[in-house]
Amino acid sequence: MLVVITAAGYKQFGEAYWNLWDFYSSILDNYWSPGARTLVFLAAGIQAFATFVTNLTSNSIPVVCFLLAWVCVPWKLTYSATSFITFLGSYLCFICPIVAIMVVDYFLIRKGNIHIPSLYATESGKPYYYTHGFNLRAFISWAAAIALVIPGVSGALSPGSIGTAAVRIYDLGFLLSTSMAALLYYTACRIWPVQIYPAEHVDADKSWEAMRFTEGFFGDEDVVLAYLVQTTLLEERTVSAGKSD
Repeated sequence: MLVVITAAGYKQFGEAYWNLWDFYSSILDNYWSPGARTLVFLAAGIQAFATFVTNLTSNSIPVVCFLLAWVCVPWKLTYSATSFITFLGSYLCFICPIVAIMVVDYFLIRKGNIHIPSLYATESGKPYYYTHGFNLRAFISWAAAIALVIPGVSGALSPGSIGTAAVRIYDLGFLLSTSMAALLYYTACRIWPVQIYPAEHVDADKSWEAMRFTEGFFGDEDVVLAYLVQTTLLEERTVSAGKSD
């Protein structure tokens, strides 16, 4: 649209205006009539409103984050190089439990079996919908794991503000939080099993990476890559031929 407007302006005024506001100014310079002024006013108002709404919706979350950041008292985290480095080092205690949960979920719980269409399904009862879209096992395991080391972070940033035991636990924070998150998530999934496949394929093979042959699809699904269908048919014919022999 910008190219069309610029081309029309060049034909009408003899100059290519790539800036929308320069184009409006050129219209008013050449057509100072009530109709032209009204149209320019409406066009500029719509453009200004669209820009305002876009920036308001896009920047609302950063504003909320800015306000919530004061709760973290960042001036106490960066008042010295030592405290800042200590704070950066504590990231491992919060990030590694997430990695541990993901590793346990893929390798031990699902055994490498990911159903691709379910990744894009938002209906209740689908494997990755969990509880209203939230995997509570993962959240609870992560929160419990980092709860062990959070007091130690405070003690490391402000020596003497907390007991020695909490600081000693924080010294093992990376190993402790990671292993605890993995253990808690694995236990939670055993007590409260996760759904591996959709309900219509609940009895499908769940051995190690059983879906690697079809790249995460089932043969009876509507959305299946064409070459996968051909591969599946070829394998079935090969198996049938082998049984015939």
